[in-house]
Amino acid sequence: MKRTILLFFAIAGIISCTENDTIPKTKVDPIIGTWQVQSVFEDGVDFATECNKKSTAKFSERGDLTLEMFSDRQPAIDSCFVENEIGSWQNNDGIYEIKLDGDDCDWDDADVSIILSEDFNTLNFIDPEDTSYYIVFKKI
Repeated sequence: MKRTILLFFAIAGIISCTENDTIPKTKVDPIIGTWQVQSVFEDGVDFATECNKKSTAKFSERGDLTLEMFSDRQPAIDSCFVENEIGSWQNNDGIYEIKLDGDDCDWDDADVSIILSEDFNTLNFIDPEDTSYYIVFKKI
């Protein structure tokens, strides 16, 4: 009788284990990854050039941010310059903050709003001083 009860509990224990009993994975922040410039708007007009569209923003899991921003300062001579910026990012309950290192960055502190959909991931860098200017990045 004891063997039957022990066997019953052993079988019940084995059967009750499923694949769903694994430890849940930690949720990865949707901003993590590499993003590429898609548009640059000012007063509703997109003035992004092919040079600007080479720009990228890389957000790491550790909170590091690397910007590689391309600009054609003199479009008449067909040149494309790159400026690299490094900094950090933080998610405060869905409100993203970035801090860029260096004296020459345009935004010392900025808010980043994220717009995500199932088929199209975008991230907007919005100038906190002038919301009519913003950069739209697409996740690559």
